[in-house]
Parts: sequence; C-alpha cells; structure tokens
Amino acid sequence: MRALDLPSYFVTAVLAVLMSWMVAGCKFGNSVQYAESPDQLTGYYEMRPQSVRLFLQLDGETGAREGQHPPSQIPYPIGAITTNPVILYMQDLKQGYGLLISALVSNPTDGLPIAVQNNTRLVTDGQSNLLLAWNDPACTRQYFFSGTGSIDPSIHTTFSSITTRGRIQMDLNFYYTITPQEGATSCDASLTAMAQCLQNVNACLGESADERQQVQEVQRLRYQPFLDAHLLTFEEFPRLRGFGFDVSYE
Repeated sequence: MRALDLPSYFVTAVLAVLMSWMVAGCKFGNSVQYAESPDQLTGYYEMRPQSVRLFLQLDGETGAREGQHPPSQIPYPIGAITTNPVILYMQDLKQGYGLLISALVSNPTDGLPIAVQNNTRLVTDGQSNLLLAWNDPACTRQYFFSGTGSIDPSIHTTFSSITTRGRIQMDLNFYYTITPQEGATSCDASLTAMAQCLQNVNACLGESADERQQVQEVQRLRYQPFLDAHLLTFEEFPRLRGFGFDVSYE
C-alpha cells in the first residue's frame, strides 16, 4: 500500500527497519511488547472501531448495496492491521512518514502507510497496482484507500503490561474494483472459482493443503462479512464489480 508520496520501497523497507526496535520484544498476552521508542510518536495506541459500513456493486444494478457490520469484524486487510492496540511506527520522523501495524502478531507483514502532520493529524491516501484476480490474466483487481484522523495524546490506556501513548481517532475507506482486462468480456470464471474456494477448501489455489487453507482463510476474511450481511450470495459472485467498507474509529 502507498500513501500520498511515500517512497515505493516504503512498506517493505519499514518492516526490515522495525527489527531495530523489535529485538527487545517480549510477550504480553497474544501479542508482543516492544521496547520504548526513542522518538515521541512511535509506540502503542488505542484504536477502537465504532462502526463499519459495507457496500458493493453488482453488474446490472445501478445502485450500490449497503449494510452495517459489527465493528469487531472489519474485513481484510484493514481488520488485520488496525487491531487494538495498534503500533504506529515512524520511519521518517522529519517527513512524517509512518506505518500502522498490528500489535497482536510477532512478525507483521501488512501495514497501512500513514502521514503524520504536526504530530497529531493523520492522513492516508493511495492505491495498489493492477493485480491479477485469482491468477486470471483476463481479470484484474485493484484497491484504493483513504482516510483522515488524529492522535489524542491525552488518553492513555493500559493493555496488560503496556500503556498506550494515546488514542487514534480516524475514518477509513477501503475499496476494491474487479475489472476484465482489455479484450476480455468478463471476470465470471475468476469470480466463480473464488466462490467455490469459499465453500470448499479443496477448490482453492495452492500446491498443498496448508496453502489452500491459508488462501481460503484470507478470502473468508475479505468476503465473509458481505455474505453475513446478506449483501452478496455465492450465486451472485460472477456479477461482482466492486466492494468496500468505511470504518470509523473513535
């Protein structure tokens, strides 16, 4: 993910840089406690989701379908990143480039790029490159994300043996598009295969049972909220053209 004018190497590089801070980590509950950072922004923050609005667009329908979802079940990947507590890691303090990372995993691989302005204002805005949908050269997917928020440094919460540096209040938007490649007529085959994977792990991509299981778990984290909210059925998957969600953290 890229935000604003973050360098293209930002996300991969920052996870390596994190090791200099993480080496002093120790367990607290199911997460890892890291040493206090030398800068005044990097650290743990409370991030409490208050509401989630789901929406999607099907081919042949003029309006979007919308519905509410429990804030405890934010779709992937945002739900896997914005845990409570969350880590704000500043890679470039002078430029204000940072990354939100889950505090509940030992080796984070996903992060949300964030720009910190005047030590309190938060902004994220970016998009992915065009990606293949379900390894189908005829079909592409792309995601877009944006959000604004702020840090309230006056609110401190204790989680097990750590105390947060503040609370993050933010509104985030995440949206996927699914589009046939030039010359292709539809993404029906890819989307049908995706629906089959959600229903049967043996239909998922992967060379081993473990790989197929992992693929199904990620796809369920992404699509199950829309199925649970009755905004989408397995039979309607071939008509899916876009879907996303808004999350409010207070």
